[in-house]
Amino acid sequence: MERKHIIKEIFNMAKRDFTLTFSLAIILILIIFSIFPQYIAKYDFYDVDLSLRLNPPSLDYPFGTDFLGRDILSMIIWGSRIALIITIWPTLISATIGVAIGILSGYVGGVFDDIVMRGVDILMSFPSLLLALGIISVLGPGITNAMIAVTIGRISSYVRLSRSLTFSVKETGFVEYAKALGASRTRIMLRYIFPNVLTPIIVQITFSMPGTLLNVASLSFLGLGGKPPTPDWGVLMQQSRIYLLYAPWAAIIPGIAIFLVAFSFNTIGEALRDIVDPRRKYIRMV
Repeated sequence: MERKHIIKEIFNMAKRDFTLTFSLAIILILIIFSIFPQYIAKYDFYDVDLSLRLNPPSLDYPFGTDFLGRDILSMIIWGSRIALIITIWPTLISATIGVAIGILSGYVGGVFDDIVMRGVDILMSFPSLLLALGIISVLGPGITNAMIAVTIGRISSYVRLSRSLTFSVKETGFVEYAKALGASRTRIMLRYIFPNVLTPIIVQITFSMPGTLLNVASLSFLGLGGKPPTPDWGVLMQQSRIYLLYAPWAAIIPGIAIFLVAFSFNTIGEALRDIVDPRRKYIRMV
């Protein structure tokens, strides 16, 4: 299915599905916030006023203030850029590496395929967050290292998916025809196999984004990701957790922001899956 057709189908589905419309709106708002935080946020994320600490939501501070007197709404807006970065970059990098290895493994086969799959089995034997914790224990804490750790943990799923898709494509007639014409392995993989496995991979990328965001935010909450005064949503939750009984908004609002973004990516992923495989949509309706 052509990518232009997929985009058109998503917007057609959004006209009939409020949840999908809501999810697309959340992602659009996230993108706008991440590009123009300096024009949208009322305050800078480092504006500290202890006289305003832990103020409840009001007209001046719609989401209240935190323990340093910072406007939580402004912190959420400034943190949107970090949320988008930690969601997209680890996902895209892990997808790029995993798909390249998976297509190569599936097409070449043999000993190379066996070695790759044993490595994938080892990676997938660890829960993703536990694997990330182990990697960070070697690399050290920090938002960049947290992204690297999550990226490594996500590669294996793309290897398995792209490898299985390659097996189903490489025996087709057009690939055999390209071989008969003398096309090189590299050309066959790039020109004939990759375009034909890309659509399911795009769906997988969309489904992976919520988990990536949650993993990096969890590492930040544990003190292994972003560090203050970075307006990372996981950091905001970690700093405000001790005030949960007195000022619950300070920890709950960043948590809601994480939930909404993860929910939105997951909803969009389901819509993409229904478009790519209409039988799943029929099964759900039945």
